[in-house]
Amino acid sequence: LHRKRSAITDILRDLHIHKKVRKKAAQYELSFDTDFDGVVSSCHRQHGEAWLYPPIVNSLRAIHGQGQGSGGGSGPRETPSVKRRNGGSGPAASESSTSSSSQSPTARSSAGGGRVTLHSIELRRADTKELVAGELGCLVGNYTSLTGFFDSKSPGSGSVQMAALGAYLSNEGLAQMWDIGMDIEYKRGLGARNLSRTEFVRTFRHLRDESSQTGARLLTILFPTAAGGVTGIRDLGLAIQSRVRPGPPTGFCLDGGFLEEVRDHAYYYYRTGEMEAEYTTMLTTVYESANIKQNCTVAILQAVLLKLEQTAPLDHEQYLRMIEHYMDTSLAYLDEVDSITTSDVDSWPIAAGIERLIEIERRSVRTRDLTVDMILNYCQSIDWRNMTQPMKWLRSPVLTPHWSIVNIHVYLVQQPHCDQHAVTTILRLLAGLDFRSVHVEKYFTGGPNREEQSAYFHHIAKYYHSLGDWLLFMHPDSDEHQGDDFIALSRALKLIHRGSEFAQDTLGVYPLSQQFIFRPKRVRAEPFRWAWHRIWGTEFPGEWEDTLSFYEAGQYIVRRDFVHVHPLPFWERLRTDTELNDGRFSGDIEAMWHVVFNQPVDMVWRESEHTLPLCLRVGVPVSFYEDVV
Repeated sequence: LHRKRSAITDILRDLHIHKKVRKKAAQYELSFDTDFDGVVSSCHRQHGEAWLYPPIVNSLRAIHGQGQGSGGGSGPRETPSVKRRNGGSGPAASESSTSSSSQSPTARSSAGGGRVTLHSIELRRADTKELVAGELGCLVGNYTSLTGFFDSKSPGSGSVQMAALGAYLSNEGLAQMWDIGMDIEYKRGLGARNLSRTEFVRTFRHLRDESSQTGARLLTILFPTAAGGVTGIRDLGLAIQSRVRPGPPTGFCLDGGFLEEVRDHAYYYYRTGEMEAEYTTMLTTVYESANIKQNCTVAILQAVLLKLEQTAPLDHEQYLRMIEHYMDTSLAYLDEVDSITTSDVDSWPIAAGIERLIEIERRSVRTRDLTVDMILNYCQSIDWRNMTQPMKWLRSPVLTPHWSIVNIHVYLVQQPHCDQHAVTTILRLLAGLDFRSVHVEKYFTGGPNREEQSAYFHHIAKYYHSLGDWLLFMHPDSDEHQGDDFIALSRALKLIHRGSEFAQDTLGVYPLSQQFIFRPKRVRAEPFRWAWHRIWGTEFPGEWEDTLSFYEAGQYIVRRDFVHVHPLPFWERLRTDTELNDGRFSGDIEAMWHVVFNQPVDMVWRESEHTLPLCLRVGVPVSFYEDVV
């Protein structure tokens, strides 16, 4: 046994499949137990004979043959292609098998007890069917990799094979800790870490000795019949637990198409945090289908858990009402005999969804009052495009309930063309609004045509050591960019208003506008490049011209620590740079505003940002624009 062993210690939690791997996966197909000798020969070709010398190979071949010949074989079934599994939908699905058994791998694993079976895993090019990667592994209840290979002429094929296999093992419950042998860099990219021999053996024995705590078994652990537990999801968990009956999977749910794809997406989300836009549409279809509601209760339950996750961090009372509502409506068929079986719960990530809600409930408890500094500048109600900016959004019914946590700072541009009665105008606009504090200030830093960024720089430099927990960068015409219903902003404020640990941990740099810009022409123009050099002191890299992306107008809510990534002198320099603060560069600074707060140049749109909680990305409108100057 190695002194150090590479393993993914919790495959459901730690397996990471990089986007590059998922893109490459479309080129390949994964299969099981179709070419044992081909895998062995390829291992010999890459590694030499090593420990796979003829007597060992003969013994492994005999074990492999016994496993494939038995009527209740305990090996994984063939998956038709990698593309659907790892190309964006999620882990491998339990589709129609080409192997000898129709039992689920989880059921076979349990039935097989301690019997050892050996398996070959093959990855082939989808076009030529050429074998380009694979491995040998054994199954004794759970799976362990023994040895493998990849073809150097097909770069990335080894990562695709391991990622696809890992997704399959996770989905089918065939591994808790995935032992993958020697430490290699690409394995670390999948989520593996090195364990000392002592730690590995201790973890191995612990997993060997404990009963599998997945699916229906985990529900019993999460929701014992004794009093106590978590308020809210506990009631739903107990209701599910009391209605689950032993039995095979519900046939209607095994449609080989839509419902299994819904399940795969759910597994993928709980493992990676990524939820593709198409999945939210699929969930709506599930939730609104009377046929699915009646015939595949577990799918409805999965949709309900994801809907609850969108509400849990924002409004506890509404969250509790939703649980009660779902019990009376969407989950009404739970009361029918055999509407949901242990196999249903085992084959869908129901337990993962409930565990996540328990964690969100725990972290959403109020810890302290949190505050927001809202910053905007004001010149006059008629802008340079001759458009009126009455700022009626300040009285929006979705925003006013949260003004009590907001310190509003209005910076007045003192120029001849501006409203000479601006103070009176602003105070009249703010009259009767319940802001935490109101600050109306004349300021003179920046150029004569200064716009929003000059006020932002001024505020950060002035209050650097006493900023609120978040900074809210707004425009007088914020409704033009965010929409009249302010979905993104209202949800962010609602989350902060709860004063929870969850808010502090999950809300970092959050865009509020609806317009997402990619491949903008402005990055090729001289003003943008001048502004970039002025801020960073370096030239804008040419390779970033096609990758820079951003939300229009630079309206964000930003946690204080992202402002403090730069020291005070950085902000003082920007505050006093008269040329940079000239209005001509406003749009250019907006295009790099997220970079100022240490965000990647190639920003992704909200719905694809897996670090955000669901409540801040699902259902928030976005429009895409290309080549905007």
